[in-house]
Amino acid sequence: MLEKETAWPRVDVFEKSAVELLAYMEKGELTSLELTAWYLHRIMVYDGLLNAMINLNEKVLEQAKECDRLRKEGKGGPLCGLPIVVKDNMPT
Repeated sequence: MLEKETAWPRVDVFEKSAVELLAYMEKGELTSLELTAWYLHRIMVYDGLLNAMINLNEKVLEQAKECDRLRKEGKGGPLCGLPIVVKDNMPT
């Protein structure tokens, strides 16, 4: 899923709020692709121990690239490009 050429975040994203991450993106200091790759890497490292993830979106990196494109064009919603995790313990 992760490509070798995927860049890592240029800013510290560990334990940052959604507001802080979106601010980095708005300033051009962080891309959705960088952030998404960072989270995927952490999932690969820790999920073997935690077994917390049931499914991952196989198109997440493509969607991150699309949100980066939309952001550059001044389009997309305010949360476009911000990865999320949906807990499965809530009835939907």
